Amino acid sequence: MSHTDFHADEARRYLEVLFAELPGRIEVRTIREQTKPEQSFHESIDSALVAIERAADTMWWRPALEPCATSDVSRTCGRSGGVQLESGASCARAWPRWRASYDRRMSRCKKALLSWSSGKDSAWTFQVLRQQAVEVVGLVTTVNETFARVAMHGVREVLVEKQAEAAGVPLWKVPIPHRCSNEQYEKAMTSVIERARSEGVAAIAFGDLFLADIRAYREKQLAGTGIEPLFPIWGLSTEALAREMVAAGVRARITCLDPNQMPRHFVGRIFDSDLLDELPGNVDPCGERGEFHTFCYAAPMFRESIEVVLGEITERDGFVFADLR
Repeated sequence: MSHTDFHADEARRYLEVLFAELPGRIEVRTIREQTKPEQSFHESIDSALVAIERAADTMWWRPALEPCATSDVSRTCGRSGGVQLESGASCARAWPRWRASYDRRMSRCKKALLSWSSGKDSAWTFQVLRQQAVEVVGLVTTVNETFARVAMHGVREVLVEKQAEAAGVPLWKVPIPHRCSNEQYEKAMTSVIERARSEGVAAIAFGDLFLADIRAYREKQLAGTGIEPLFPIWGLSTEALAREMVAAGVRARITCLDPNQMPRHFVGRIFDSDLLDELPGNVDPCGERGEFHTFCYAAPMFRESIEVVLGEITERDGFVFADLR
């Protein structure tokens, strides 16, 4: 394989993993904003490193196989990918070393699926998994086969497809019937687990926060399958998490809410600081108790934001829905 076979997405993924241990100094957005889809691998590396130099106030980065301990930054990167701080030549001339470091680092990443509801918590879980050097190889989404919408969130199937495209990860659609029973759901998920095992997937990650019964159910369903359940954002303060997501650039709209738990007028609203300030005290800031569900249309891990238009507001089956198109 020649260096031209590496494209911008792989370059971004490499750098995101490589610099995941420096979250306070180098943001994933810095890397993504400086790389373009049409760039080759080495062009993307060069562009991103210019931005990293500015963001982290470091010297030029150039790959080398020996770790270096000349600074805190280089020691961190020595642990991450075995690279070294050097001044001088463009990394474009040293692409085989990038390839060796890339392959070695990525081979150690755990391959995982991510349970993808289309909402903000799923998106943030994706972000945390990348920081933990877990390679997300698929987004698992249950789709109501009657209405072609994401179960519970009511989001159109085409919008979830756009999310997967923006994230650069395959979408694993799981069709389920309308008014799906537990037995039907579990049968559908068994097929997902079988496929995951056959493709070398080691884990499935979930964006659950504090509902112990939900976590226990997921752990029970995966017990003995060889697939490890991951809960990357479990136990975090939902108030702090909600504001952290907003500050980091996560953008979402409320697509569904339970009118028995919060006022109807919140449906369709953008999930932002103003909304968080206005939420009633009984409503969890992340909607973890089912108060509301969202569709994430922009996030640090997306290549680009997704254009959505707020459509009709309807009420059915005891919930209020905002149609996004």
